[in-house]
Amino acid sequence: MTTNKTLGIAVFLITVSTTASFPAEIPHRWYAGGSYGASSLHHGVEDLSDGSIRDATVDNSDTGWKLFGGRRLGRHLSIELGYVDLNNDVDGETTLFVSSDGSGTRLSEGPVSIDLDEPHAAVAAIVGTLPLTRRAIFLAKAGATAWKADLTTINQFGNSTRSESGTDATLGIGLQYRAANRTEIRVEWERYFDVAGDDIDLASLGVLVGLGG
Repeated sequence: MTTNKTLGIAVFLITVSTTASFPAEIPHRWYAGGSYGASSLHHGVEDLSDGSIRDATVDNSDTGWKLFGGRRLGRHLSIELGYVDLNNDVDGETTLFVSSDGSGTRLSEGPVSIDLDEPHAAVAAIVGTLPLTRRAIFLAKAGATAWKADLTTINQFGNSTRSESGTDATLGIGLQYRAANRTEIRVEWERYFDVAGDDIDLASLGVLVGLGG
């Protein structure tokens, strides 16, 4: 899924929602859902190299997914918890595969592969919403992530893995569309800050279901 496709779906939801007639009340305080989309890592060669790699391109696009649940505190505010995989690596390609000239402090001369292995995070966020129509709402979120990722380096002398973890911020915006009484569709863009030294974006399409009576 590309970012352009995700934005196209968002425009479509706003357009068709103008003909809707769902009630304005909140029928389900609790909800759960999942999303899938395109992830983009902001890593560059300078973030992964020790200075011995030049003129290389980082493979920084893949897929991501998340599971989440929340509770609506009112018409305009919710709390949300989730788990997100920020780089599912469906193409099987390494983040960086080039040759080092050996002039740096960490990489030996010769072919080298550096892979950012499936960064993932637990997320807690506050979600604010603004009704656009009786069916569609705009949402914005801010929260914190407890993330973990592995950086694996492979060269002619073997391989090594460095595990990194931390707690940092996340922000997001999106649109949510009520397709049925219990079912809503969410299109959103999120940024996860400073994961393994850089930012990761996730543009996703998801479904959430109201729970309880």
